[in-house]
Amino acid sequence: MTLFLQEGKMRHIMQVLERIGWKRGSHEDDWRLLWTFEYPFQRFQDKLLKLKPHQKINHLPGNVVFVSKLDLASSLKTDYHPMSFQLPKDEDSFLDEVSRNPNEKWVVKSGRHRRIKVLNAKDVPDDLSGSFVQQFISNPFLIGGRKFDIGIYTVITGVDPLRVYTYEEEFLLRFE
Repeated sequence: MTLFLQEGKMRHIMQVLERIGWKRGSHEDDWRLLWTFEYPFQRFQDKLLKLKPHQKINHLPGNVVFVSKLDLASSLKTDYHPMSFQLPKDEDSFLDEVSRNPNEKWVVKSGRHRRIKVLNAKDVPDDLSGSFVQQFISNPFLIGGRKFDIGIYTVITGVDPLRVYTYEEEFLLRFE
């Protein structure tokens, strides 16, 4: 079985696959598995448009919207989720929101979610390039007085028809 693994990434994945009989190939081969970490798959777009039924990929193209907290938060536009903005991309929308709600507080995070600050609208700096800004929730749901997030293990094995499996025996609960 031939595997096309992107160079320089995750050597341990290749070691495991070789141990069970997979062989490294190139994108020119009739590969069965593409293992890549590139988004949004531009380098492989021509191959993805011509996938054969036996060819599999470790990521769904565009899945970063679901697996990246930054992308997921800024793409959700519901009443159940705080308003979120990626800067500089959403700067105009963010500034409009700040002018409509000058007393609102905002959580400002760097692109790597470091240096997190809670600021009043008037204190948000002008240059937030590469930042993520989210509406501050003044009365969040807490467990034992602590913020938390929940992760659920799922795997998508097909998109037509859609097949999604959830591991029900365990989940991830992280506290801040």
